[in-house]
Amino acid sequence: MYNLIHFRACVNDSIAEKCGLITNKPQISKADLEATLNQLGLFFEGIIEPLLTWIRADQTGPAIAAVIVIAGILIIFIAAFQTIREAELIKQARDLIGTKSQLTFAKNFNFLDQDLREIPKIKVAWSEFTETIFRPELDESGNLVKPCQNTVRPQEFFNLRDLGVGPDFVKVFPSVFIGVGLSLTFLGLIAALGTAVDAINASGANTASIQASIAGLLKISSAKFYASLFALFTSIVMTLSLRVMAWRLIGLLKEVNDAIEAGVQYLGPEKLSTDANKLLSEQLVQLQTFNTDLALKIGEQVQVSLTESLAPVVQRLDNMG
Repeated sequence: MYNLIHFRACVNDSIAEKCGLITNKPQISKADLEATLNQLGLFFEGIIEPLLTWIRADQTGPAIAAVIVIAGILIIFIAAFQTIREAELIKQARDLIGTKSQLTFAKNFNFLDQDLREIPKIKVAWSEFTETIFRPELDESGNLVKPCQNTVRPQEFFNLRDLGVGPDFVKVFPSVFIGVGLSLTFLGLIAALGTAVDAINASGANTASIQASIAGLLKISSAKFYASLFALFTSIVMTLSLRVMAWRLIGLLKEVNDAIEAGVQYLGPEKLSTDANKLLSEQLVQLQTFNTDLALKIGEQVQVSLTESLAPVVQRLDNMG
C-alpha cells in the first residue's frame, strides 16, 4: 500500500526523477535539431550542386535526349537479334514436326523425338511433353494400331514463358526510360528555379533584371523538356517493337502446337472417364458370364458325382425289387 501511494506521489510530482523511477535522459533541443537538419541539407546540397551545374548548360537537354534515343535503338536491335535467333529455333522444330497425319507421326515418332531433344530451348519443353503422352503402337505390317495420345495440350509446354523466349528481359526499359526522362526534367526545373531565384534576389527592384531572370528560367526549363519528350517517344517505339517481336514468336509457336495436335490424339478428362467406364462395363459383363459358366459347370459336376455315387444304390434297389 505504501509503495502504491509513493508511486502516485512520484507521478504527480513535477520533479519525477527524485522518485528514482524516471532516469534522466538527454533532451534534444529545437536548436540542435535545426542545426542537424541544416548540416544534412548542406551535405546533400554539396553532392547535388555539381549535377545542377551540369544540367543548367544549354546543350545538356538535347544531349540527354540523344543518349536516350541511341540507348533505345541499341536495346531494340539487341532484342530483335535475340528474337531472330529464337524464331529460327522454333522454325526448325516446326519443320521437323511438319503437318503430318497420325500414322506418319506415329511411324516417325522415334526419329522426331531424338531430333527435337537436340534443339536448344525446345528440348526441355519436348521432354516434359513426352512425359504426358502414350507412345504409338504399330503392327508388324506397319499399320496403325493406336496413335500417339496426349493427356495435356502442347500449348501448356510450348509457349513464351515455359520456353524462356521472347523479349521479356527488355520489357522494363520503356518504363525506365520514362522515369529517367521525368527525373532529368524535374532536376532541370530545380536548377532553373534556383538560378532564377538567385538572379531575382540579386536584381533587387530592377524590372529588366527580373524579366531577364524569368526569360532565363523559361529557356532552361524548355531545354530540359527534351529529355521527357524523347524518353516518351523512345518508350512508345520500344513498346510497339517488343510487341511485334512477341507476336511473331507467338505465331510460330502456334504453328508448332497445331502441327503436334494434327499428329496426336488428345485424351481429355472426359475421354479418359468414358474409356474407364466402358472398360468397367466390359469387365462386368465378362465377370457375369464367368460366374454363370462357373455355376453351370459346378452344377454339372455335382450332378455327375451324385449319379456316379448313387448308381450302386439304385442298382441294388432295382435288384431287390
